Amino acid sequence: MDGVQGPILSVRDFKEVKNSLGLDYQLPRSMRKGADDYPSLLEDTKVLASCKHEGDSKWGDKVGFMYNTVVEDFLTGLKLHCKGWKSVYLSPARPQVLATSPTNLNDLLIQNTRWSSGLLGVGISKYCPLIYVPSRMSFHQSLCYAECAFFLFFTACLCAVLQPSLNCVYLVASICTLR
Repeated sequence: MDGVQGPILSVRDFKEVKNSLGLDYQLPRSMRKGADDYPSLLEDTKVLASCKHEGDSKWGDKVGFMYNTVVEDFLTGLKLHCKGWKSVYLSPARPQVLATSPTNLNDLLIQNTRWSSGLLGVGISKYCPLIYVPSRMSFHQSLCYAECAFFLFFTACLCAVLQPSLNCVYLVASICTLR
């Protein structure tokens, strides 16, 4: 998707985030730098993990990632591109996220199944890249998003398109070796 504003992970303007979350939103005292009250830190961590502080805010709807799918980064990128946002490539020297990946075949298959079903779910939802998107972004970009959402079907189409070409190459190669 190089050159067509590919899928993105994004950060919004801090002022907009602050206004959307409300001006009274503050990090709990126990989580501020230098705090060492561990019992209250544990309680505040539980409150933050419950996401109750997001109630009546625009978080997950107008600000931040879209939570209603397992492929929130794909859906967020799609919706932001439809709103006219532009992507930029950023590769800082220091890693911004430290995470783990599946360590065995079973976990890998489960993770890929989740992602595949999530992408297909976006593809057949109201955000289908072939229906929702074309009036909001370029046709080429909507096809790239559709390829991501329906990659299993595009893979089958790609095989059907490439097979005759590969047969011709094999035929020419076998004729050349006969001489």
